[in-house]
Amino acid sequence: MPLAYPLVYIDENLNNIIQNPDNVLYLRPYDIGCKRALFAIVKEDKGVYKKVQLTKEQSNMSFPFEPIYWFYNGPGHRLLKDFISFYNKLALNTTNLDGFKTKTLENKIYNVGVFATFNDGSATFVIRESEKKFDRKGGIQSYIDLLKQYKEYNPQYDTYEIIEFHSVNNDTFIIPELQNRVEERSKVKKLTRNNKRL
Repeated sequence: MPLAYPLVYIDENLNNIIQNPDNVLYLRPYDIGCKRALFAIVKEDKGVYKKVQLTKEQSNMSFPFEPIYWFYNGPGHRLLKDFISFYNKLALNTTNLDGFKTKTLENKIYNVGVFATFNDGSATFVIRESEKKFDRKGGIQSYIDLLKQYKEYNPQYDTYEIIEFHSVNNDTFIIPELQNRVEERSKVKKLTRNNKRL
């Protein structure tokens, strides 16, 4: 395996993702037993998400520490032009990215959790920081300013559902609350458009 490209790709899955980038929410490595691989999280339907494996499983000793960097320098560079990368371990698709939110984590040294929110009401974890370090970096405003470089900052919802908390099996996530909320939101928009007093 060449040193310059330590990721071993699953060509069929990678090509499908590159040809249909709009449904991709983010890229992130996940463990498979004692090994790791890079996955894309793809929106399949309202509140339904699927993990698509982009690279073959590699032992933690050979899996790259910065998989997004290696993905970008491999055939994935065509996909990542509309993505924001964090520490070369997570890449968020700005097409679907809505904004960022924080959550205070009790009794933890790194007690501020930062979450990326998407325009369908879903979210995923980005990073955990100590409050002091988080404030020193500019807090949540620094994340919002980063997003503004790509698109208008316009959060859709007050609350979001974290995708990884709704695992059905190893490859699928279903969020029933989100499925219902998406439908209700479209009805509200329709009523508002047709009746100016609402």
